[in-house]
This record gives sequence, C-alpha cells and structure tokens, in this order.
Amino acid sequence: MWSLRQLVKSILLVCLFLCFSQVMGQDHFNDGYIIVSGQKINGKIAIQAGEEFAICVFKNNSGEILTHGPNDIEGYGVKEGRHYVSSVIPESFVEVLVTGKISLYKKNDKFFLKKDEEIQLLESKLVEVTEDGKIGKKETSKWRGVVNYLVSDCLKSGAANSVEFKEQSLTKIVIAYNKCADSEYTVYKENLPWTKLNFGLIGGAAFSRLKVITGATLQTLSDSYNTVSPFFGFSVKLSSPRAYSRLEAQLDVIYNNFNYQELNVIQQAGTESIYDVEIKQTFISLPLSVKWNIPIGSFNAFIQGGPQINFFSAFEALADIESRASGGVVVERSGELLFEGEKSRVGIHIGAGAKKSFGKTQTEIFIRHYLGTEHSNLSVIMTLSNTQLGIRVGV
Repeated sequence: MWSLRQLVKSILLVCLFLCFSQVMGQDHFNDGYIIVSGQKINGKIAIQAGEEFAICVFKNNSGEILTHGPNDIEGYGVKEGRHYVSSVIPESFVEVLVTGKISLYKKNDKFFLKKDEEIQLLESKLVEVTEDGKIGKKETSKWRGVVNYLVSDCLKSGAANSVEFKEQSLTKIVIAYNKCADSEYTVYKENLPWTKLNFGLIGGAAFSRLKVITGATLQTLSDSYNTVSPFFGFSVKLSSPRAYSRLEAQLDVIYNNFNYQELNVIQQAGTESIYDVEIKQTFISLPLSVKWNIPIGSFNAFIQGGPQINFFSAFEALADIESRASGGVVVERSGELLFEGEKSRVGIHIGAGAKKSFGKTQTEIFIRHYLGTEHSNLSVIMTLSNTQLGIRVGV
C-alpha cells in the first residue's frame, strides 16, 4: 500500500508550488500588443489562465498596468502566439485562427465562422438517440451542414463531410476555401507546430527509502533503509504547441541502482550474532507523465504526474553473519540470501519543476516523488519510495 501520509504530503507540496507559481505568474509579462481604434499599441501582455476570453492585462511602455475588457479594446495578442478579438460575439474575446474571405475563431470548445459579416456558431453536442430499441448518445453533425453551406460557392459539394470537430481539421478546410476563392488570408500560430517531439537526456540524484512493513521471519531486517544514488536515462516528450500549449506527455527511461546497508546485532543465550545486511536494487523505471505548464515570464513552471512501472534486474537482500561467543570470540562466519524481490512493480509519481529554452535547447529542473505499491514474498513485505532531484536537457 502507499503511505497515506506520504501521498498527502506530496500532493500538498505540489499544490503549494502551483499556487505560488500562479501568484508569481501574475507579475510576469510577455511581449504583445493591444488593438485600439485600429491601431496596434505594443507593450507587454499577461495571459491569465482561464480568463483569456474575459480580460486582457496590458503593461504599456511607461510601466503602467491596465486591465481591459472586450468593450474596451478591439483585440490583443502575444508576439508569435495567440491573437484575440472582441468583434465576433458580445461581451467576450475569441481566439483568431484564420482570417480571410471566411474567417475561423475559437472560444473554449466552440468555433465560429465569419463570411460577409455573417457569423455562424459551430457546436458539437451529444444527444440521446434510440437505435434498435437501445438508448445511447451520438454526436450531432449539424455544424457540418453549416460549413458545407458556407464553402459551397467554391469547394465541391459535401466538402465538410469528412471534417472533424477539431481545430486542425477546421483550419485546413477554411484555408482550402480561401485558396480556392483566391482570397488573401492569414493563419495565426502558423509558426507553431501541431505536434512536436522533444528528445532529451535526464539525470540527477535520487533519495530512496525502503520501508519494511512486516518481516516476522527476518529479525535481521531494520524497519527502514535509506540511501542516495545517482540516476540517468533518456526521455521523449510529445506536445501540441498550436492546439494545447500548456499540456504535454512525457515518457522517461531511467536506470537506477540502489544499495542499502546496515548492521544489526542480535543477542541470544550468550551468543552475539552480527548481521551485515545489504539490499541491492537495480532496475529500469518507466514513468509516464502528464505535464501542465504555467507560463511565468521567460520560463515555464510545471506540475506532472502519472503511473510508473519498475523492471528489476536485481532485488535481493544478502547478509554476512558473524557469530561471537561470550568474550568476543568468533565462532562462525557465513553468508545468507535473506530474500529476493519481485521482478516488476507499479506505482505513481508526482512532481513539479521549471523549464527554460535556450535557442533550440530546452532545460528543465524538477523534483519528483515516486510512491510504490507493496513488494512481497513469503517472508517480507516492503514498500519503495524515492524523491528525485534532476535535470532534463532536450531538443
């Protein structure tokens, strides 16, 4: 079982880190602009997570910080990033994806198409349907009819029938229409890829703890063992900077080698037995993380978590035993294999860190805690946990 105390402590630490990052992030701005009366005014923009459609926090060149709503400005944007306008729907900003004869906008999970001053809402809903006497839910496709209607004067009939209700798919058909209509058009975030793979090296120090839950037949074991050991490996990260800039998935392959050692002395009927116990663990860990990024000025903070599986090439406890009679005379020396652990085990990990890009190289520092499930055999039950302090360098 996982230690409830450890789990709660780790979650609280990560939550405190997230709250601190959010507060600090409010004081950091990125290069951007606002649009007022058709004029672009350069300055700094602070994107407020979850509030980008409601407010714009702008710092002008004099250092004055102003908060604008959709009724105050025509739009705003971040350099080489997202652009928002207030002219599409009342009392709200929307993100601009494509502008041209047909323009495409987005707000949360809804899209808007604009053609000749006509604005159409695209919305996908799950509705209850009955088929063969069975009740189920099905996605509505009315939005496809709207798209087909708007592009029918140039693209072939039914051009939207194969389009998905996704930003990438809708962007493609809007671009295709504007090309067909020989219209000038602009694709925002064009420099951001839909998918991006980042390969890197990872390493650092792991502070590991092996806790013995029960070992009634093994009096030679202590209640717990602690050690510090380096770790290293490689890592691959998948992201979609264009669609979900804050979300990433990461898989690490890490080599670990832990050695725990302790002396135990057992007194029995005039005989003293000294057990020099060494527990060896050599394994490959595969943590799979979901990472959430929090922009803070020129770098990003992040939190992460997910499952982890460990594959052990060695997990055993050895004891060198020295028995002494009264007076300290050595009467026997021997070696003993106390137990062998399982070859694989699963657990969970959570962590937090910060990252910054230097050209094409991205550097991360992180702290990550692993909580393992029980290792057990006929003689002993124990849990493994470790905390990693590490660095990842990727391209």
